Amino acid sequence: MHPVRLAALTVFCLLLSGTAGAAAYFFPVVVAGVGQTGQTVVVPPGSSPNASPTPSAPPGAPFTVLLLGSDDDSKFQADHVLTQSMILVRVEPATKHVTMLSIPRDLWVPLST
Repeated sequence: MHPVRLAALTVFCLLLSGTAGAAAYFFPVVVAGVGQTGQTVVVPPGSSPNASPTPSAPPGAPFTVLLLGSDDDSKFQADHVLTQSMILVRVEPATKHVTMLSIPRDLWVPLST
């Protein structure tokens, strides 16, 4: 076989196998994304959604928020995703001061039963 044809065939085979590998890797991600696209919310008749919830603290008062982050790499079902990061955030608007505490992901805490 001619060296140019052999090189072209080799490049074609590498591109084909790379494309097949990428498709096999990303297929579950695409399927999960398509399955979650276009979900609708059903509001029962006679009820109206609360457009603006009433705040529980006065404006300007300090507040605390727990931020949870997860990695959607399709290893788990959509309703069984594990938390990858946890950050406790305290915001003090009067002093414009924000305190953040990162909680380790693999923190083991014994619970009493």
